[in-house]
Amino acid sequence: MPDYNSHKPNKKYRIQPTIKPVRQSKSVKPDKPADTYNSFKSFKSKSGVPRIHERPKYNTQAKVQAQAAENQPPKVRKSYVLYFAIFAFLGIVIFTILSVKVLFKVEEVKLNGSSVYSVEQILAAGGVETGISLLLFDTVEAENSIKNELVFVDGVSIKKDYPSALTITVEHADRAVSIQNSDGYWEVSRKGRVIGCSDTRPDGVVVTGFSSAGLRIGGYITDESAYDAVTVTTQSEITQATQATKTSDNPDKPEKSAKTVKTEKEISPDPCKQAELVFQIYELIEKHEMSGINRIDISDKLDVKLYNGWSDGVNGADNERIEVKLGVPDRLGEKVAIAANIITEEIEPNEKGVLRIINARKGMFKPSNN
Repeated sequence: MPDYNSHKPNKKYRIQPTIKPVRQSKSVKPDKPADTYNSFKSFKSKSGVPRIHERPKYNTQAKVQAQAAENQPPKVRKSYVLYFAIFAFLGIVIFTILSVKVLFKVEEVKLNGSSVYSVEQILAAGGVETGISLLLFDTVEAENSIKNELVFVDGVSIKKDYPSALTITVEHADRAVSIQNSDGYWEVSRKGRVIGCSDTRPDGVVVTGFSSAGLRIGGYITDESAYDAVTVTTQSEITQATQATKTSDNPDKPEKSAKTVKTEKEISPDPCKQAELVFQIYELIEKHEMSGINRIDISDKLDVKLYNGWSDGVNGADNERIEVKLGVPDRLGEKVAIAANIITEEIEPNEKGVLRIINARKGMFKPSNN
């Protein structure tokens, strides 16, 4: 029987413990690393005789360093965003200075449209000069300046053509109608601009019954700012005037009703609405080719009238052949179309009378005895 107690392991085959980390398996969660140092490992000699299990020596300092390396945030690379921002800002500043001082300067001005004014007058009115910067040039201000300075301009449009040109389009103000009042005949363009005043009757369509108090040359009759301040009597002022006319004997009964009382002021209609009505009728007359209309009367808002005839060039008198009564100003397009058709197809060229448009589908002509 062999004596196992006398057996002594040879130093030659003594195995030194080593630290060999085990790979982390996929099933192990990242926040719970595998404990590679607490596991036992059996060692065998060359002869195959098993040795006792030994726990490998553990290096405490190495573990602390490994945990510190894991907890340390990743190193951030140096960012050059700040440098790029600084260079971009400097580039924008340099480009802006060059654009204002050197680039995008006005070298050419193109003028389109017909006008009674010369190119120099239009440029001077708009403050346009060669050499100014396109970036700093205010087109809206220049357009308003040209319209305010030049009366015979109905509209203006200024467009920037980069890199070095301006295009100015001017719309000439031609007379469309003339408004008659105590001062004479105010000539008005198609866009409602007052372009002149004459003592004699001009050719074309004359408008009567228009509340033209406060008109001024250069203003627009469709804009409230074109009129001077005009005091309008309100219903409360009429009521106060009515109460003042009551007699002392019978204070409950006024001498005159609120409708018949006369005050020093008169109720004035809205001129802007009147202007819209006038141009609506004028456009319909042109659309339906209703030739021979020389006067539009809007004095009665419940019965708008048109007069077909001609004007005496000697004394400015109107020779009115046909009086067209349109009634209330609704469905004017259909009414004017019927009136134009009746005058052209049913009324003789030298016949005179009154044409009343009953509705939008029917009209009745009554010849006069003269």
